[in-house]
Amino acid sequence: MTGEGVKETEQWIADKGAKYAYAYDKGMKLMSALGLNAYPSVILVGADGTVLYAGSAGGADRLIPKAVEGALSKPMYEWPESASATRSALQKKKYADALAAASKVPEADGGPAIKAAIEGMVASRVAAVKAARDAGDFLTAIEGSSELHKQLAGLPAQAEIKELSEALDKDEAAQKVAKAQKKIREIRSQRLGKTKEREKAIEDLQKIAKDNAGTRAATDAEAFLLELRKRKS
Repeated sequence: MTGEGVKETEQWIADKGAKYAYAYDKGMKLMSALGLNAYPSVILVGADGTVLYAGSAGGADRLIPKAVEGALSKPMYEWPESASATRSALQKKKYADALAAASKVPEADGGPAIKAAIEGMVASRVAAVKAARDAGDFLTAIEGSSELHKQLAGLPAQAEIKELSEALDKDEAAQKVAKAQKKIREIRSQRLGKTKEREKAIEDLQKIAKDNAGTRAATDAEAFLLELRKRKS
């Protein structure tokens, strides 16, 4: 994705011998909508469709193993017609409905395998929320548990997620860190094209890091600070 014109881009592609697909983002409108502010940038989407990372290239490397957890071994568009109801429910993230529908898919069409894959996806999502909490990534844990609580309606795992969500709601320290993480996300969504904008962002990030020392919010703030300082040099 590039914000430059056709002439500049095609010359660069020719000079570098690049073989990958590319597209034009005039005025960086897509970048802005995605909350990205520099090229090259990476967006990493998990197996459940959740955006796990959006930022500078290279920053997503450590998250790739997490992204494929719970991934289906066979893409839904290759599922047989008998699994259409399962596919529809899964696309809406209605896991109980998806499992019920998968139970009706004939064994010859891979019904048991499809059901097992969905069960694995549910288990992976529950584990991911717990792992985020345990790692001090409270924004991910809070938002993930809230979303997952609705999606697990009708399944035993819903009670477990509800308990985790309620505990996080009462945890003042977790709420403070999550609020700081949300502020960092807001700063990342800005264009920060002007010097004054970058300086203000750096000032805000430094304060977040100081006020939340020893937490995931401080780590995230310091990582983004490093990106901005590299961009200035």
